[in-house]
Amino acid sequence: MNGLVVENGSVFEDFIQDKVKQYFDLFPEMSPVPFNIICTTSLNETHFELRPEHVERLKKQDIEKEQNANGRVILPAKVGDCIHILMNLHQIIKFTEDKSLTWIGTLAHEITHAIDYAEMAKKENLFSYDNLLEISNYWMFQLWTEYHARRYGYLFLRYIFNVDAESENNLEYILNTEFPFFVRSLRHELNIDDNINRQLYEIMQFLGRFSVWCDLFPETFNRLLLEKEFPQLMVLSIIFDFLRENESLECAYKNFDKMEILLKENLRY
Repeated sequence: MNGLVVENGSVFEDFIQDKVKQYFDLFPEMSPVPFNIICTTSLNETHFELRPEHVERLKKQDIEKEQNANGRVILPAKVGDCIHILMNLHQIIKFTEDKSLTWIGTLAHEITHAIDYAEMAKKENLFSYDNLLEISNYWMFQLWTEYHARRYGYLFLRYIFNVDAESENNLEYILNTEFPFFVRSLRHELNIDDNINRQLYEIMQFLGRFSVWCDLFPETFNRLLLEKEFPQLMVLSIIFDFLRENESLECAYKNFDKMEILLKENLRY
């Protein structure tokens, strides 16, 4: 990591640096890549400053809607240069004051993205990261890294809070609170947005979190539960099986063609 840039004199620097170290201690399989963490009061303005040549394209993609997100990864033009991880300072303060600290999961999520993109660029022998932003060529990778980043971000947050020490109470909370909430959230997103790209993004986010519950409580959280909750959406359990078998980029990279076939066979896009 090359450094941390904090706007408005934030006092979070040491804390964030410690969390970065904990991330790599917890996930030794993740190889460090050059990245900066920028805590900013405006994700979009900082994004535009870093990649001004992308402003028009980003605006056409309705990037303004993402202004209140917890964080974002900004890829530099040249592979090998520092990847920028933007963290929303407003959200850091909000979720620190309410003691939920969910932004820590976001930090791990974005670090995972940064590593995935760097490793994918290396595998593809790319000189520019911009190639990986093209949905026509790298959609499967983009979807997979959403699953991967959500899984690692959620795992990391649970680790930081040490919430899995009392498994019985944990299962009850997940089953009665977290799981129903995210099931409702996914159904809502699928109902209000008929954009297949957005739908698959939400599915990957859900499945990344679901995979952690499966690891913790496999007798309760499994393929059968997915089929029960989403009987009209069998693609969830089908793609989930694929993702579970390909949880490292090393494995997934060899099978992105298979992933695309599975989606084409089970979804219209």
